[in-house]
Amino acid sequence: MSFEQFRSVASQLLDAPTRQNSTNDVMLKLGSITFSVSTAAYQQLTRKYGYKWAKNARFGQHDALQFTGIENTAITLSGVVYCELNEIGDQQFAQMDAIAKKGDPLMLTSGLGDVMGYWCITSIEEQQVAHLRQGVAKKQAFTMELIFYGKTLSHP
Repeated sequence: MSFEQFRSVASQLLDAPTRQNSTNDVMLKLGSITFSVSTAAYQQLTRKYGYKWAKNARFGQHDALQFTGIENTAITLSGVVYCELNEIGDQQFAQMDAIAKKGDPLMLTSGLGDVMGYWCITSIEEQQVAHLRQGVAKKQAFTMELIFYGKTLSHP
């Protein structure tokens, strides 16, 4: 791990809440993206585990199967952002999109400070449900899909 990578991880860990200090409203932190009650709150977290099986065709019989490994775990976060609430605004998804477009794996940390490794954003879907004057969204639903990169940046 390079010094810059170490510094980045250390600063993320210092910013993450601890079990002793979990009174804030942070639910999850993905790099600089914070999912919390007062910002982008997810209502559902779905985790998907996958397993690889290779098929070998056999004449006149069922295919022979061979276990070849484990797929990367995937997480889907679904939630709502109310743009008119304090300090949120309607630019949150633009910021998430800009972070995702960099193409960097991001450290995922739970609201209790548990480090969950590095994850990559594979998609963000935004749905504007209600609108105020001038077409500004009052409520935005979102779905973000993540895939596990690895426990460290150097050894995925």
